[in-house]
Amino acid sequence: MLTSCAWCNTTFPANDGVEFLPIGRRIAFDEAKGRLWVVCRRCERWNLTPIERRWEALEECARSFRDSRLRASSDQVGLARLRDGTDLVRIGAPPPTEFAAWRYGDQFGRRRARAVAFGVGGSAAVIALAAGAVTLGGSLVALLPFVQVTTLVLNLGASGALSRQRPVEDPSTGGSVIPIGHPKLVAASDADGGWGLELQYSIRADEHGVLEGSWWQRSLHKNSAIATLRLVGPPARQLLARHAPRLNRIGAPSSRIQGAVHLIAEAGGADELPLFLARHRSRFTAQQTYGDSGELPSLPAEVRLALEMASHEEVERAILAGELAGLEAQWRGAEEEAAISDDLLLPPGVRESLARLRATRDTE
Repeated sequence: MLTSCAWCNTTFPANDGVEFLPIGRRIAFDEAKGRLWVVCRRCERWNLTPIERRWEALEECARSFRDSRLRASSDQVGLARLRDGTDLVRIGAPPPTEFAAWRYGDQFGRRRARAVAFGVGGSAAVIALAAGAVTLGGSLVALLPFVQVTTLVLNLGASGALSRQRPVEDPSTGGSVIPIGHPKLVAASDADGGWGLELQYSIRADEHGVLEGSWWQRSLHKNSAIATLRLVGPPARQLLARHAPRLNRIGAPSSRIQGAVHLIAEAGGADELPLFLARHRSRFTAQQTYGDSGELPSLPAEVRLALEMASHEEVERAILAGELAGLEAQWRGAEEEAAISDDLLLPPGVRESLARLRATRDTE
């Protein structure tokens, strides 16, 4: 049973509105495609429910939606609120832009609200500090180095360049490296899928190999050198999926979400987006403030949004692919059981007689 968010690990609250899915305060469903999601109200990500527990809940959600008072509705997407406060989101066959507005609008909008609140709070702190400076005079000067160091640490932590770097596996050696900075989107050969990610890490230029310790300790070592690791194929997609949520921490307005959807459509779908961006790198890097750095956080806002949305869809497709494989195995098992049951119902000798008749027909 799905009990917590697969993205942020938040435990889903209970609901009294859906008997066959008594978790989550917002549930989205697509009756035609047989999809059912629990929407995490903390990170606003959509969690696909296990297929074996989906059908009764789907029917119940569809029935409850029809019987409930609509809060908002269109031809393609509707939102209903049940008596216990649980929200039901009905997905029909929406255009990509409308579906994205429903699926990602809350998620990116909430991030944007938090970023604005943090900015307002920071501005208020600066104003208060300035006002206090008038009163305290020169004694406040002693605090300035502390403020500067604190700001530097916060900025480094927010960028993920210091404390949030995680080891990345090197497929060529089987070992791991700790990257410096951010991955870069690069073009690759057609055999490797046409795109990849490059990242830099620090190594020692002697026989001892990779230097132990954090990346900044290794970077400052007198015998250290910078090496480049290129990832293609599945390792590149995994690294991109890991970094995608970090690219849009301040959220986005609806206009940028629509722009990201149009970009995915222009690329030919979520699968083709990284290849499209790698092939048209000059087009998007020309929009960067500091030139063609190639690093993922430096890409235009709509491109970063599109990458995160595409990574969500890829994870969901992988889940569905696993479910289809499980369904095929279940079907084969059911087919074998049905064949055994049919044999048990036949009188003795009938199976042999049918085999002789088939052999006679084939020889004629």
